[in-house]
Amino acid sequence: MKTLFGSLFCAVGSLFVPRASLQLEIVALRHQLNVLRRSQRGRVQLNRADRVFWVWLSKI
Repeated sequence: MKTLFGSLFCAVGSLFVPRASLQLEIVALRHQLNVLRRSQRGRVQLNRADRVFWVWLSKI
């Protein structure tokens, strides 16, 4: 029941978030998926390009 209300709350809240913010979130989540796919075994290893991406994203 809590998860249903939490999901509903997030869905309603996302209606008020600017579209550009949602697009940046999608880009960040896709990058995380790519990093996880790249390192299926063991610990996740970030390379220089990954770090540059996250620094760039944090400046926006």
